[in-house]
Amino acid sequence: MDNLQDLATTLPNTTESEKSPYGYIPLSPGSIRLLTLLPSSPEYPNILTCSLKEVPLSSKPDYRALSYTWGSNTFTHTLHISPTSSILHITHNLYDALVNFRDHPFDEKNEGGEKEGVKLWVDAICIDQSSPPEKAHQIPLMAEIYAQAESVLIWLGPPSSGTPDALNYLSKVGRGFLDRSVGSKIQEPKIEENDPEFGEENKVLWKMVYGAENSEAMKKSDDIWARSWFGRRWIVQELCFARRASVYVGKGKIEWEELALAAEALSVLDGGGATFVNRRTGGLKSGKKPENGEKELAAKGLSNVVKLERMRKRMLEPNAEGEGERGNVGIFDDARGFECRDDKDRIFALLGIFNYGRKEKFEIGYEKKEAEVFDAFARFCLREEGGVGILSWAGMGNQALCGERLGLPSWVPDWRLPLRFHGDMLRGFDAGGGRRCEVEVDEEGKEIAVMGRYLDAIITTAPSAGQLEEEELAAGMPPWRFMEPGYIAMWYQVVELTMLAAFKVIHGAGEEEYIGGGGSIWEALAKTLILDTREVFFDYKRHPGNVVPKHVPSDFPQPQLPDEFVAFRNWIFLKYGDLTKTPVPRDPNEPGVMFMMDYEMMEYFSRAVDASQERSFFVTSKGIIGLGPRDLQDGDFLCLFAGSKVPCILRQQERSSNEDTQAANVDAATGQTNYGKFQLLGECYVHGLMRGELVPEDDDAVDIFVDKFVLL
Repeated sequence: MDNLQDLATTLPNTTESEKSPYGYIPLSPGSIRLLTLLPSSPEYPNILTCSLKEVPLSSKPDYRALSYTWGSNTFTHTLHISPTSSILHITHNLYDALVNFRDHPFDEKNEGGEKEGVKLWVDAICIDQSSPPEKAHQIPLMAEIYAQAESVLIWLGPPSSGTPDALNYLSKVGRGFLDRSVGSKIQEPKIEENDPEFGEENKVLWKMVYGAENSEAMKKSDDIWARSWFGRRWIVQELCFARRASVYVGKGKIEWEELALAAEALSVLDGGGATFVNRRTGGLKSGKKPENGEKELAAKGLSNVVKLERMRKRMLEPNAEGEGERGNVGIFDDARGFECRDDKDRIFALLGIFNYGRKEKFEIGYEKKEAEVFDAFARFCLREEGGVGILSWAGMGNQALCGERLGLPSWVPDWRLPLRFHGDMLRGFDAGGGRRCEVEVDEEGKEIAVMGRYLDAIITTAPSAGQLEEEELAAGMPPWRFMEPGYIAMWYQVVELTMLAAFKVIHGAGEEEYIGGGGSIWEALAKTLILDTREVFFDYKRHPGNVVPKHVPSDFPQPQLPDEFVAFRNWIFLKYGDLTKTPVPRDPNEPGVMFMMDYEMMEYFSRAVDASQERSFFVTSKGIIGLGPRDLQDGDFLCLFAGSKVPCILRQQERSSNEDTQAANVDAATGQTNYGKFQLLGECYVHGLMRGELVPEDDDAVDIFVDKFVLL
C-alpha cells in the first residue's frame, strides 16, 4: 500500500458486528509491531483506523512510543485494522489518546514527500495481550523499545477547564528554573532568596512560583498532578529510558523537563522549611488522610513526579562509582508508590531497568503467579548480587503489612509492600562495612544460610506510636487534633520510661554512658528517635532550641545534645505531663494544648513521627537501644549479616542442639557458630552500629562474621 488514500479506501462497508477480532501473527524473535494511525477522514469521522506491521527492532525503525494508563479495564471502543476486515477493542482512555494524536502535525512523510500516518508503539495493541508467551518475549524488550523511540508521548487524558492555565503556569515555572544562572538544582526558597550572588534573580523566580498573581494557576495545577498516569508502575521504565518525553493533556503540551522542575519547586513549598504548613495549598499538613480525594491524589502525583525525575536521572547518569538505577534492586523500593493491576507486575514492570547492562538477566515466564515471581527474584538476587541487600525489604514484619499472606519464606520480600510514609525503610547506612556476604540458597527448599554476627538478645520493648494510636482508637478514644501533642508524645513517654527502667536493671543507678560507641544514653536516644543519618537539619537557625521552659522543674533531667531533642523533650513535658511517671490515660473531653514550634524542633518532630509509626523501641541485655519492626518480643536476636547495610532482628524457631537459648554449636573445623533456624522479622536501627563500627578496617583482620543463621 503506497499512501494513506490507499489505506482509507480499504475500509470495508460492513457493520461492526460483522467484523472479526484481529488475529495476531506470532512475532519473530527480536521483532516488534508498529501501528500507523490514519488521519481522520470526513467520510469516516467517527472511525479510528490503523495498520499493523512487524519490524525488527535492530533495524532502528522510526516511531514514537505512547505512555498512558489503560483506565478502566473495559474495552468500550473499536479500532479498525486496515487492510483487513478485523477490529480490536480498546479502552476509552486509549481511544482518546489515539484520536488526539492521529491528526497531530508530527510532519511524517515518506520518501515521495507524501504525508504518512503517525507511527506509534502502543503496548495494548502492539503486544498480543491474550498470549502469555508473547508477553514474556516482548516485556523484556520494552526498555529497548522506549529507548529507541524518537520520543515518548505521555498522555494524561483530555483537558478540563483549568488545564490550559495550569500547563502555561507549570511551563513558565519549569522553564524559569531550567534557564536561571545558578542552575536548576532547587533549594528551600529562603535559602535561595538570600543567596549573595543570585538572590535577586531567585526572588523574581519564586514570586512567579507562589506569588499572588499565580495563586489560581497553582491551584489549577492540582488537576494535572491528580491524573492517574502519575501513579502507574509501568510508566517508570517508559520514562526512564526515554530520550525525550513530552506530556499532553488534550492538545496542550509541556516538555517533561519543565514539568519535573515545576513539580520539584512546588514540592519544596509542600515540605522544606514548612513541615506542618503547606504553602502550596495554604492548608495544614496533619498527616491524616484528607477529606478531599482529589487533593490527596494531587499530593501523591506531585511527589511521584519528583521521584520519577530522580529515578530517571540516576538511570541515565549513574555517579562516578557507577551507582544508579541500572541493575539496582533499589528501583523496586523507589517505585513502591506506583501501582499496577497484577501484583506480579511489581517485578515485570521494572525488569527493563533491573536487567539493563546485566550479563545474567532475571527471566521468568509471565504465566507464573506473584508468589513464584517474588520467590524466584529473591533467589536470583541472593545468588547473583553477592550480598544480602534484598533482605531489607523482607521479614515477617513487612509481610504482615501486605494483606493476605502468600506463603513466602521470611527472607523473600513481598513486593506488595505499601509505601506507608517517608522514611519507612532504612537508607543511607553501611553497618556491614561493605563486606561481601556468602549466602547458601537451598534451591529445592525454602531455607537460606547467611553468615553474620550475633550481637545481643532483646530484653524489653515499647510499642510503636502506630500501635498506641490503634489501641486508643479501638477503645473509642477520639483522634488527636492537628497541632495537639498526639501519639508521638505518648510514645516518647513510654520509650523513655522503658529505657530508664532497663538501664537501671543492667547498670544500676547513675549509669549514663552508652555502650554502642560512647557518649551519653541521652545522645544515643536523641539520635535513635530520628534514625540519625548525620544530616544537617537546616542551613539557618531561628533561635536556640535548648532553652528550658520556665514551667519545667529544676530537677527534671536535661540532656545536653542535640538542641532540637532538648526542646522536643521539654515540649512533651509541658504538653503531656511528667515524663518520670507512669502515663495517665487522657480525658477525651479535654482537648490537648495547641502548640507552635521553631523550625529546628519542627524538623526533629517530623522525623520522630516518621520513625515511630511502624517501629518498636527495644533495649538489649548489654544496653544497646534501637528501633525495629512492630511486634518485637523479649528474646528476639539482634544480628548483623556480613555486607548488610543495616542490622536485623531474628526470631528463633529451632535451637541448635545446645539447649541454652543464647548458646550455640561451634564447628571445630570451620570455626563457625551455628545458632539454629530463624524467621527474619526485619531491619532495625541501632545507634553506634550503622556505619561499619564493628567491621575492622584492616582486610587482614580476623573475620567477625563467623555466626551462621539459617532463615526459614
